[in-house]
Amino acid sequence: MKKIILFLFFISSTLSSQHTVATDIAQEKVFVHFNSSLIITGENIYYKVYCLNKSNNQLSRLSKIAYLEIVNSDLKTVFKHKIKLEYGVGYGNIFIPTNIPSGNYKLIAYTQWMKNEGNLNTFKNDISIINPFQKNQDHIIAKNDSIYNKTSKIDYNLQYPLALKNSITNNKILHTVKSSFKPREAIKVEFHLTDKDLIHGNYSLSVSKIDSLAVPEVLKTINFDESYRITTTRYQNIFLPELRGEIISGKVINFQDQPISYANVSLSIPGKEYLVKIANTNKDGNFFFNIDEYYQHENAILQIIDSNRDSLKIIVDTNIAFKHPNYNFSKFRITKKDQEILLKRSVANQVENAYIDAKLNTVDSTELLVPFYKSKEVIYNLDDYTRFPTMTETIVEILPTVYVRHRKNGNTVHVRIYEDRIDSEVLPLLMIDGIVIQNHEEFLALSANAVSKVEVVNATYIYGNKIYEGIVALRTKTGNYKTYTDGDFIKKITLFKPQSLKNYFQPNYSKNQFERIPDYRYQLLWDPNLNLSDKNITFYASDIKGDFIMSLEGFTASGKPVSEVKIITIE
Repeated sequence: MKKIILFLFFISSTLSSQHTVATDIAQEKVFVHFNSSLIITGENIYYKVYCLNKSNNQLSRLSKIAYLEIVNSDLKTVFKHKIKLEYGVGYGNIFIPTNIPSGNYKLIAYTQWMKNEGNLNTFKNDISIINPFQKNQDHIIAKNDSIYNKTSKIDYNLQYPLALKNSITNNKILHTVKSSFKPREAIKVEFHLTDKDLIHGNYSLSVSKIDSLAVPEVLKTINFDESYRITTTRYQNIFLPELRGEIISGKVINFQDQPISYANVSLSIPGKEYLVKIANTNKDGNFFFNIDEYYQHENAILQIIDSNRDSLKIIVDTNIAFKHPNYNFSKFRITKKDQEILLKRSVANQVENAYIDAKLNTVDSTELLVPFYKSKEVIYNLDDYTRFPTMTETIVEILPTVYVRHRKNGNTVHVRIYEDRIDSEVLPLLMIDGIVIQNHEEFLALSANAVSKVEVVNATYIYGNKIYEGIVALRTKTGNYKTYTDGDFIKKITLFKPQSLKNYFQPNYSKNQFERIPDYRYQLLWDPNLNLSDKNITFYASDIKGDFIMSLEGFTASGKPVSEVKIITIE
């Protein structure tokens, strides 16, 4: 671990000089388990990302962020997700809207650290999207069904053989008491673990209907990494690994474009639950923020915290887009027989979406953001006191350790640290809804009636390399304060927010909750956090009849790939 930390420090110190660096330490690879390689607009692609250490195949704890893209045949990115990794895994879903044209696409996944190796070692899988509402489908319709069917046997693989009715497995984990079920019947799957190594692994399970279409092959854990290899990589442009979450970086310069060393820069992600961080620039004027917390909002504010800020400006680094090579795309085509199958599936999907309000996914509860000064503050809920119209009056009448000093060049807010202490010229840190407020007049100009509570820390506080005589933080009733401060020293940016974790909807017909609601689900189950130590899992069949495939993917704690499918029938 020390070796890796020293290596990363070396990378950071040489970043601006663009020196060539060689290393083979902690290389990564990514596997994505997703539900289907053929998607109709209005459906979801459900996915789970596994980030692995190349050398031992175990889940990597290096990168905390992964990226997933869907790229069209023109090499244009039509979807891009940022996924927060917890112990090497993360998951999400992509809803495919009706403005996406029919065609063949690539699903790509990687970490920022993997960018240093170019596009050779990214995860890549062909997918096809069908938009039944698109008028002109000539480019995806086979002109000659017989020719297409003949060539499709060479160019394509069915996801899984339709004729097979029992388990296709290398582990024989998934077991059901029978292979056929009735619509809306409970389906109980038991896990038979013959290897103790399986218990402590990380897995995902998909259960979806099989259509008799020659769709692009879906990669599995047992065959996906044939293209990955251990290399001694030479880096030209160094992409830092996102070790502690996503990285936001930039530079502070003066108006002569000279870098400013050791300047304080604040990052605020405002809201009712806000995030505030302060960083210092290095000798080259560069600053870096690492965000490992879950946050709610995409708008953020960067600003230079300095008395001479008006003579400085802040430049925010832009994310270098992944350069996609000329991929070989699948040439999936639809036959006349396929059109009938897809029409039936599209109608079922439209019925499902018509009842979406009754089948909503829920955002998984994550830890609430807490202020960096938590447990040191005194909280004043202003509704518990007589309301005063101005913040100055509120400070005088309600906040015993806070006072306002009136001066000719503007009023300033101060925090009294000790009763008998001589007043210091050091100012406190002021915030409104998480936005650092350097102009004290702006702070005092806020209507007290808009404030729900005030949090005061009456102690000296060091944040970054800056000393504050206390903290005064206002939380407004709406949580959406907008600062009117402007200048080159402050930048309002839109963050590329990681995906929120979700609990995916599952009906429970044992409670008769959904008996009057149509159930035309083609995707019976998506469980990105399958726990084999639970011994079994239960889900329900829908009103759709036919063959369904249970697809289990994942890795044991020791890095062994686990891949198994089992076919069941709804009749």
